[in-house]
Amino acid sequence: MILTCGDALFDVFATAGGSASSIALDARVGGSPLNVAVALSRLGQSAAFLAKVSNDPFGRKLIAYLESERVDVDLIVRTPAPTTLAIVPLVNRAGRPNPSIPTAPSAAPSAGRSRRPSPPWGRRSAPSW
Repeated sequence: MILTCGDALFDVFATAGGSASSIALDARVGGSPLNVAVALSRLGQSAAFLAKVSNDPFGRKLIAYLESERVDVDLIVRTPAPTTLAIVPLVNRAGRPNPSIPTAPSAAPSAGRSRRPSPPWGRRSAPSW
């Protein structure tokens, strides 16, 4: 079995619908490690996914999707934190999709430690390589 670990989220795209007072949205399951687990399963490899996933309706949908793709979800930790929604506007000023990851607390980044470890070079500056 191959284990992937990381983000499980929804990529949310603005679509052409909507009106002057609304925005039409389309949400798709995302997160690179989640996508890798699904791809491995589709290729016939036994795959499992490790992450914190919300108890909210989006989180339940993520679990259902993984189960439908035959990915083992036994290592998933459920949390009351909301599911991460990565908002992707149709285009930025350069005419390309421009993802905007929310900074509010959500389930995805909480799988690890509550504080980031110090980099090996300390907090002063990045290495000069």
